[in-house]
Amino acid sequence: MAKEIEEDEEKIAAYKKKIEQLEEQINKKQEIEKVPPQNVIPNKSFKEDTGEEEKKVVAKPPTKIDNQSNNVPKPADNDKTCKMDISSLFKPHDDIQMLNVYENLAFDNPDGGAWKQGWKIEVDEKSIKTKPKLNVIVIPHSHCDPGWLMTFFEYYDKQVDGILTSMTKFLTDNDKMKFIYAEMSFFERFWARSTAEEKQKVKALLKNKQLEFVTAGWVMSDESNAHFFSQIMELMEGHEFLMNQFDYRPKNHWSIDPFGLSPTMAYLLKQSNFSNMVIQRVHYSVKKYLASKKQLEFTWRQLFGGDKDNTDIFTHMMPFFSYDVPHSLGPSPAVACQFDFIRMVKWGCPWGKTPQRIISRNLKERANTLADLFRQKGELYNFNTVLIPLGDDFRYETLEEWAMQHDNFKLLFEYINDNADLNMNVKFGTLEDYFTLVHEDAEKEKKEVPILSGDFFTYADHDDHYWSGYYTSRPFYKRMDRILMHRVRAADITYATFISKGGNGEDMDFDALVEARRTLSLFQHHDGVAGTSKTAVMTDYGQKMLKAIEDCDTLIKKCLEKHLKGEATVEMTETREKEDSLPEQVVIHEDSTVLVLNPLSRHSQEVICVVINNIASRIKGMSDESQEIIPIIHVENGLIVLEKEKFKLCFLSKVNPFGLSSYDIVREPLPGTSIASIETYAANLKSDHFDIKSLDGEEVVIELDVTVAINGKTGFVTKIDGVDADIHFAKYGCRETSRSKPGGEITSGAYLFLPDGPSKKLDDSGNSYVVVNGNLIKQIIVKGHKESKLQHTIEIVRGKNYVNIENIIDLEDVHDFELAMKMDTNVESGEHFYTDLNGFQIIRRKRFAKLPIQGNFYPMPSAAYIEDQKKRFTIVGNQPLGVSSQKDGSLEIILDRRLTADDSRGVAQGVLDNKRTKSSFRIIIDNGQIIKRDNSVGGFLSLRAQMASQSLHYPPVVMYSSTPLDNKPDSYSILKKGLPCDIHVVAIRSLVAKETYKDISNDDLKRKSLPSFALILQRHAFDCSLSPEDKCQQSDDGNLRFKDYFTVDYKSIQNSSLTLMYIDDNQIDKVHMDPMEIKTFKVSI
Repeated sequence: MAKEIEEDEEKIAAYKKKIEQLEEQINKKQEIEKVPPQNVIPNKSFKEDTGEEEKKVVAKPPTKIDNQSNNVPKPADNDKTCKMDISSLFKPHDDIQMLNVYENLAFDNPDGGAWKQGWKIEVDEKSIKTKPKLNVIVIPHSHCDPGWLMTFFEYYDKQVDGILTSMTKFLTDNDKMKFIYAEMSFFERFWARSTAEEKQKVKALLKNKQLEFVTAGWVMSDESNAHFFSQIMELMEGHEFLMNQFDYRPKNHWSIDPFGLSPTMAYLLKQSNFSNMVIQRVHYSVKKYLASKKQLEFTWRQLFGGDKDNTDIFTHMMPFFSYDVPHSLGPSPAVACQFDFIRMVKWGCPWGKTPQRIISRNLKERANTLADLFRQKGELYNFNTVLIPLGDDFRYETLEEWAMQHDNFKLLFEYINDNADLNMNVKFGTLEDYFTLVHEDAEKEKKEVPILSGDFFTYADHDDHYWSGYYTSRPFYKRMDRILMHRVRAADITYATFISKGGNGEDMDFDALVEARRTLSLFQHHDGVAGTSKTAVMTDYGQKMLKAIEDCDTLIKKCLEKHLKGEATVEMTETREKEDSLPEQVVIHEDSTVLVLNPLSRHSQEVICVVINNIASRIKGMSDESQEIIPIIHVENGLIVLEKEKFKLCFLSKVNPFGLSSYDIVREPLPGTSIASIETYAANLKSDHFDIKSLDGEEVVIELDVTVAINGKTGFVTKIDGVDADIHFAKYGCRETSRSKPGGEITSGAYLFLPDGPSKKLDDSGNSYVVVNGNLIKQIIVKGHKESKLQHTIEIVRGKNYVNIENIIDLEDVHDFELAMKMDTNVESGEHFYTDLNGFQIIRRKRFAKLPIQGNFYPMPSAAYIEDQKKRFTIVGNQPLGVSSQKDGSLEIILDRRLTADDSRGVAQGVLDNKRTKSSFRIIIDNGQIIKRDNSVGGFLSLRAQMASQSLHYPPVVMYSSTPLDNKPDSYSILKKGLPCDIHVVAIRSLVAKETYKDISNDDLKRKSLPSFALILQRHAFDCSLSPEDKCQQSDDGNLRFKDYFTVDYKSIQNSSLTLMYIDDNQIDKVHMDPMEIKTFKVSI
């Protein structure tokens, strides 16, 4: 009995301790100053002067400014490094889950008649008069690609200038006509070249609500390859321009051409205080399924949304094949085409019947036919309002086209509206007009809107034509995009630091930074980073990106030179000769100083390698164990080559968060123990500086913090930390055309992946390789497949728990060839695998036998993994590519594709402009008792995988001064200490002062910065059931006090919406962030 009492007392004491811990956490929570969790509600000072209150019914914003957590993590044990409880984030409460939809769909494609991918829509004629009057909103629009068949400037000069000029005149002269427009990259150029009179007219059109800017990002962003950082930047670029010039805040999203849709974009728009979305390119089987249930309008909830509505956004999905007029007015394109009146004078209709000018003789028949189309389309939706887009690519170029559409439809509308039997009200409108009516109907009728979670990849427009090829097309430029992303972010942080430390903005070319941001934003266009433009256009993008990289580098160097008080001239250690070449490292001589800038908000401890030409060199004042000399080895003309006059000096750098460190190179030899040794297999190398031994083809094992086993004959990985990881390479060919099967006449191209069957392993019997054994770095450099000129490098680094993989390939000697890197493991993953969405979140995929090979490929913007109950195999990358798991325990990534055929999606060429291309990855093996969540639809990277991905995307910026510094520079950082590892600084972006555009010409306009910047923070969510990261300190439940971390002498910090369109009046100094949350703060200095 005494023993039982003693045990009970121990339990009571333990419970008391737990209660005390909970009370302490609650007290801390209550100390946090309240700021909005998701949106800032626009008050009257933020609204356009409309004279009426904004109405939002379905996608409801919060009713007050509040910072109450919606998904408060449960307290974890204090002795754990990884404490985050994300159990509530794995499964949203939804009505429609897209993975379940895929389970249920047959993915057949029966001929539906007039609506080929649907069915014959029946309308009960008798009920027309008994139902409420049907509202039809016809929305003129023009989709303008900022680069595709022509370059951005060519499109503007030849088409877009005419569109926007004629729009301004026609809408001014016709007050019932309306228009929506999306791409601010073009509109800013138009605005800069407009007369004062035109500018006043545009402002009047906005005030009258004849013109609505929709989404209003710099471009209509791709949603598969784009990184969420770049998506935010392109939105901010457009929104900042509109705010500065018009005090205008868009609130409706228009995404009609990106080839598949991601919930990441929905989240970013919700955080920007958008209310509604329109989307178009979704798999035809999914459209048919949702249409059959009248669920084409839904509330889109994030995968991590749980049972809260704070990530929900109302979404309208177009039902038919395309956004052009024939596929927008109703289910029959042959009939709808007859109402695209510009086709009377050009193009015609491919279905045979061309439009007729509306006159009294045909008015009744034409009006009734049009009303039938509208009503049939309305049958697919649950509300009494129908959205009718009226436009296409580069439409309304001339006043003639404006008049044709307006005048003919005006007659039709008047007849329909005056005819009581039709019981319909039709008018020109905008998205805002449409959604206002929908939300009013929802509130009045108390109609429930279904909640949907998941994404809309992979897109197919018909037959087996899956658009999974563009996930990889033009990988050279996809990687260049990520390099520019890193440089823009680093330049922004460096410039903001310079200004916050009292620097004079006039000393820096801030305008060049703005142009670099805009170049990055421009390439997020869905024919840019997608790699689906003509060769000349891709080259133009590349030239723009190279200039932007160079301008960012120049700004970083100039800021640091000011920080060094003119003591040195700073240069980058890496240069790029031209837009289509890989970067090369500069040779640095002794008596130089290496400068390492850390772009991360946590301490950086990285091995840095610089190229030297004197092997008798070292870092001054650093221990021998912390530095070494390794050879430079590469594959050239089918042979492994060792550089004889150049070497790499590698050393362990330690840099404070956002800080700067310097290291002096002096002429002094390192001991032999700090000189790497070399082992070769089937490679004849000689050196006067390195010991070289031959291998006999037996298994090779390299080991530092990770142990890697290598196939002795091929040089490829076979095991990582005891986990089977057979890495090899394979090819997909292109299927031959065949008119005997539906869609068989089409083969692979820039958009489509249509392979000739399963991949075939490439012959690796001719491989040769070199092992570099250093104390800090160990490498395997493999000469692989001859025709693809494969150079494959495996690298492990001291202090790092991942394996670096780098491939350099050149497909110029092959045709109809898609190169895949395959990883076969003993992970028992079954049919499931996980991929990331835009570098922001993870989604679970399933391999379906009912889908073709190409239908089981998905975008991998930055990460993919497979797992079983005991281990996880993760690969993170620094370039977007296509990924799949074609069998249990396997992942494969398409590295590049060279294709002779056009796939009939508009670009009218194959993919034959391949470059010598590099791809970089990190493989992480995590162990743990992984919780199998059979109903989960999402996932989360482990802490170590998240950190590995972050440092891969944002590596140290390495520079040098050819003259040694007399004094060590103090840290350049604006941080007192590193932020918790679950808090990531997405961006520190200096705001642009309002430009004063002159009349007509503004080519010499130089933009200036304001004394304020956007601080964008993200809180990562980690899967803590996996390997812990001992050196990582997480936040106190997402709570952060700015003054504890930032040295900036700021005047104020204010909470804002994501893109700063809405800024709260209250000043704050503390914040709480939920896992996965992204927040923006305006910091004034």
